[in-house]
Order: sequence, then structure tokens, then C-alpha cells
Amino acid sequence: MGAQGYINNVGRLKHTIIRGGENLFPAEIEEFLVRHPKVADVRVLGGSDTFFGEEELLAVVIPIGGRAPDRARAAQLLLGQISHQKIPRYFQYGESFPLTASGKAQKFVWRERAIKALGLEGVANVRTV
Repeated sequence: MGAQGYINNVGRLKHTIIRGGENLFPAEIEEFLVRHPKVADVRVLGGSDTFFGEEELLAVVIPIGGRAPDRARAAQLLLGQISHQKIPRYFQYGESFPLTASGKAQKFVWRERAIKALGLEGVANVRTV
């Protein structure tokens, strides 16, 4: 709770990503990306963007065999399958997801890594709502 008495929800906030007035569902996008033969697992989350604020899409991919499709190939896989606005702008790759004690992926860890790797610290600190 802030000094003015407002409550700020910081957990489980991004099951739906609102980007440019549209509701995007990460599970729907993940379902298509995980179909790629070189993808073992994937999580989609809201990332920072200079135009849309905090609502650009980031896909975190765990590849099979250490090599994953690049953004162009992954986007090509999605073209014609889902709307173009649902194709993630950013892709990051890793060996595994950091997990909670109950075994759920800690998306906020990857979001923080992406902000640093993409140089979006200034945008990430902008409060949109």
C-alpha cells in the first residue's frame, strides 16, 4: 500500500496483456510457439516498449538441443496462425526458467533480464496505470 492509501498489485497481474487497447493472452501465443520442433518450452510476457509503454510482447524460449529459431523464423511460424499484433517483438533464450517453490515459472525474473538486455530501463520505470 502506498503513502496515499492505494494498493498496488504486484503478483499475477499479467495473465492478460493489454497492448494498444487489445487484450492479448500469453497462453494462446505460447500454444503456437511451443509447436516448433526446436522449442521445448516458452513463456510470453509483457515487456517494455518506448511506444506502448509496458505492453510489448516478450517470448522467453527454452530451446531443444541448445538452438532455437530466431525471431524471424518464430514470427514466420506464427504468421497466418494468429493475428500479427500477437507476434512477440522480443525473443530471449535460456536453458531453464527460474521456478518458485511450487514449480511455477518466475516470469518477473525474465522480464527484469529482458529490460537490462534490451536497454529499456527508462521505459520500464514509466507507470502506465
